[in-house]
Amino acid sequence: MPKGNEAPITETPAKVLAKTIKVTGGVVYGHGSSSTEYYMSFELPNKNRTYFRVGLAAYITLLEGEIGTLRYSTSDSGETKFEGFLLV
Repeated sequence: MPKGNEAPITETPAKVLAKTIKVTGGVVYGHGSSSTEYYMSFELPNKNRTYFRVGLAAYITLLEGEIGTLRYSTSDSGETKFEGFLLV
């Protein structure tokens, strides 16, 4: 059971479809900074696809085509958050 403001976690079978990276930032007056965001898309049993921002560890560990259990939470405002992926 979630504590406080924690959203409940949903688990569903899924397949890793694709991995993408978004890099932002640049160089200004010789000083640069950038940030990298990692995203993965998953296919659910009903053939719907969903897309999450994930951490670096999940991004480098999971491979396209792998099958497992997708774990995510949905806040009261409808925002979804990747919570993990358990390989079968």
